[in-house]
Amino acid sequence: GDVELDAMAYYTLELPAGASVTVTLTGSNDVDLYLRMNLAPTEMVYDNRSFTPVGNETLTVSSETGGVLHVGVHGYRASDFSLVTMDTP
Repeated sequence: GDVELDAMAYYTLELPAGASVTVTLTGSNDVDLYLRMNLAPTEMVYDNRSFTPVGNETLTVSSETGGVLHVGVHGYRASDFSLVTMDTP
C-alpha cells in the first residue's frame, strides 16, 4: 500500500474468540503501526502501537472475545509499505 505524510491508511481483520495474530509492517520510509479492537485507531487512541524511525514494525495481539481488529498505518513520512498478518499459536 501507500500512505501520505501524516495520513492513516486503515485495514480490518476478523478475529475469532481466542485468536492471536502478529501484524508486520515494512515501509520504505518512516511508517507506524496502530491496532485497536472493534474501532479504528487514531494517533491518540489505540490498543497497541509500534513506532521506530525506520518503518519496520511488528505487533502481536490476542482477543479472548473475538471481533474486528482495525489496523492503522500512519505515515510519519510518505511511504509505500507492505502489511502482513500471521496467525500466532
